Amino acid sequence: MKINAIQTYNPLFTSIKRTEQSLPVTRPDTFVRSEFDFDKECDIYYSKLQKSMGIVKPQDVAVTAVRVSKKTGISLHDVYKTMGVLSQFSSYKSLESIERILNDYDIGLISGLPSAFLDKSLPISNVMSYISSKNLKLKGQENAIIVDSNLINTVKNMDTKARKIFLDYIKEFDYKLVYFDNFENGYNFLNQEKSFENFTIDVLKKAKSYQKNNGKSIDYNVQYILNGENYKNMRMLSGGGISRLLGRIVLIHLKRLLII
Repeated sequence: MKINAIQTYNPLFTSIKRTEQSLPVTRPDTFVRSEFDFDKECDIYYSKLQKSMGIVKPQDVAVTAVRVSKKTGISLHDVYKTMGVLSQFSSYKSLESIERILNDYDIGLISGLPSAFLDKSLPISNVMSYISSKNLKLKGQENAIIVDSNLINTVKNMDTKARKIFLDYIKEFDYKLVYFDNFENGYNFLNQEKSFENFTIDVLKKAKSYQKNNGKSIDYNVQYILNGENYKNMRMLSGGGISRLLGRIVLIHLKRLLII
């Protein structure tokens, strides 16, 4: 999965106009007014900052939901439900929930995978390892690695020798493998290339397409889009004789803990 770097913005003040030192100091109301509109620039800056943090204003939710419903033909009930699921980790404020759950499960450290196990893509665990070291106060005794499709596919594609080395590494440090339900493929704070509205529309159109083939509810198909392939691959790996080495994978969905 492509991990987007946290956006940075150009400074508001790109140049400073020098004043003539020979001019006498006068009262402020005699200064020449600058063309720079401080209030306007602040509004622009904080608007960009708010967008980058995945914050959706309450007054915009209803308007967005109606537009999504019209563009997809999905009922408002299902639209609101889908928006709630997709946006669980949209803001950095969700780190508070992640911190609480990890502490409840006695996790004290999130670790990244060593470079020897990495391909071109950076696993979520490596990103979350850095973010947690700066933002989370984890008090548990267990070490964890966050599971995502990158890690799953890496293990699937290993030959026998490489897989043994990887499993020995997991055993040596007694890592617990943790999967955040709805995180990787949801509108999380690491993945916001599209607007939340367009992201929701794309997911619902795909869910509607799946529904035509399987007859399941929109909610069922949204959950499959977010987690289905990862669930299937994790169960396949667990059933492939390596579960005793990998240990059980904890699926974390905010206040809900499932173990497969």
